[in-house]
Amino acid sequence: MLQTIVSTLNQPDMFFPKPISARQMIPAAVIRLSLIFVVLCFMSACTGDDDEEDCFTTTNYSGSIVEVINQYRIDNGLPAIPESPALTYVAEYHVYDLAMNKPMVGDCNLHSWSDQGIWSPCCYTDELPQIYCMRQKPKELTDYPGEGYEIAAKYTTISINPNCALESWRSSPRHHAVILNQGVWEHFTWRAIGGTISKYHAVVWFGEEIDPLSESVAETDTDI
Repeated sequence: MLQTIVSTLNQPDMFFPKPISARQMIPAAVIRLSLIFVVLCFMSACTGDDDEEDCFTTTNYSGSIVEVINQYRIDNGLPAIPESPALTYVAEYHVYDLAMNKPMVGDCNLHSWSDQGIWSPCCYTDELPQIYCMRQKPKELTDYPGEGYEIAAKYTTISINPNCALESWRSSPRHHAVILNQGVWEHFTWRAIGGTISKYHAVVWFGEEIDPLSESVAETDTDI
């Protein structure tokens, strides 16, 4: 059974056959994200080892990575950002790529993408940032109408959780500025956010455009 699952992991198209439209995304995303979750858990993403060291954190928010960031923004006098299914979808893609294909080779950092999927690959470095490659990923993989801005974190020896990820970004002025719209991000208005976490990676995407799928989900919920 192990051989079968590992063999399947080497064929990304079995999980991500092609980009889909916003209308198709709700049922398809649920199925795909469930598959990703099962695969990551099998590959030790959900081991829950009792003797594993906890990361240091000064915050104790509850909820998902998106909920934790929104609670932190509210505590700092900023409004919560509407959660975006499309940006969450992109985050799931990237966490999968970071965990399984490991595009961080040489100087390539966490914003890099491998050549093992339906996305366009790129090596994102501090010296030569592939800004277009990153910002166009939401349009490339979903029907999201705007550009995306990503923050990412990685732990190598201990499991990451939403509070650990936030702590990592709080200690980095550049990432912290994105979360709280400070400095060069002061005039940006985040109207969409999506994020996810695997065992060692955390990824969050921000966008200035409203996600039409968020509105579709809201309308559907209202009709129930």
